[in-house]
Amino acid sequence: MTKKILIFFILAILAQAGYSFLVPTFGTSDCWKDLSALNNYKGHTYSSFDQDLVGKVYGLVGNYHVVCDAGGFVLLAHDFPADYFRGRTLFINRPLYPLLVNLAARPLHLIVNSYSMTFAAAILVNILLFFASCVLFYRLAEKYFSPKTALISVILLIFSPFAHSWLVQPEGNILGLFSVVAALALLDDYVSRPTRARLMIYSLIVGVTFLVKMNIAISIFIFFLAVYGRKFKQGAVFFLLHLVPLALWYLVAAKWWGLAFGVQEVSKFGAGVWILALYKQPLYRAVGELLAAVPNFFTALFYGFLGLPVILSLVGLYKAAENKFYILYGGLLGSFFVLMFALHFYLPRHAFLVFPLVYPLAVAGIETVAAAIGNESARKFFIAATYFLIIAPTFLDIFKLYEYLGVIYS
Repeated sequence: MTKKILIFFILAILAQAGYSFLVPTFGTSDCWKDLSALNNYKGHTYSSFDQDLVGKVYGLVGNYHVVCDAGGFVLLAHDFPADYFRGRTLFINRPLYPLLVNLAARPLHLIVNSYSMTFAAAILVNILLFFASCVLFYRLAEKYFSPKTALISVILLIFSPFAHSWLVQPEGNILGLFSVVAALALLDDYVSRPTRARLMIYSLIVGVTFLVKMNIAISIFIFFLAVYGRKFKQGAVFFLLHLVPLALWYLVAAKWWGLAFGVQEVSKFGAGVWILALYKQPLYRAVGELLAAVPNFFTALFYGFLGLPVILSLVGLYKAAENKFYILYGGLLGSFFVLMFALHFYLPRHAFLVFPLVYPLAVAGIETVAAAIGNESARKFFIAATYFLIIAPTFLDIFKLYEYLGVIYS
């Protein structure tokens, strides 16, 4: 990877961030707050510095809204971990993002200890994490496809609806994206150079991602590959070790600090619990839930990418004609299906996290279709038009589109 590519990634990400502030996308529910409404949010009022700064930028980004979870994360990051002891333990099982923001904000707080500085630190953390995600994604795609495919895939990621929606939100979706591609990069490195030390260290690192969100999809995917490759011992070691970080955090928060420890995915969405209650339901309802699961998942996948990349990835998958890609693609999709089935919540932003395979295979699919077009002018037009259709949604108000289509997005 050259310096020119790295500089290009940085400039493209900054361009996306700037555009996302100037032309934001947000929902119409009460969960979205404009900058003025954040004053006195959960009892926290703006300082004079915050009020002055908001007044200066409001005319420039007056339409920018913060999702309610992001407001909660800023408060938690500003006073981490003290905010937990005020009884606000909704994100008690998600300490990693507010901790990172808190650390990033400390130098800024030397200038002025304000929520504005904490907010700025959160956006900086998002940009750095997104840049790291792009670098890791490029290296993986370059290894298994080509430098050209890797570069185009990263461009599609940077100018995706997901990036436009969440890059400028001070909450954990960008860290969740980084966690997925980082886990895949560690998995790839372990497969290339398997040692006992790497297995143990990488398992613990993947386990740390549980402190972002309870994203069991990557855990399922890695365990699935271990079973498929008949690496039962390694799979068992991974499964046990990757639970250690969450267990240690539980001991600190619940046993040492005496805080009420809950899992938001269970308390809010009933993750897993609803499955156990199926036996109490009439048979037709239980069967209906199971039958609806697959179409609900693929609907979320379709809207996560707005359709075209998913369709083209299937073309690229067929053209690849390599068993490993079928296993990886099916395994990753299946793992996220299990996650969303357990959540009983099928969100496009969760389904989008299969991008490490969808985008490179979509690029391969475009090349496959283009190669079948005999006329050179028509071929170039097809390529240009296809990439335009894939990137164009980043310039749409994607949440308004979701609302119009009746899609649940948060």
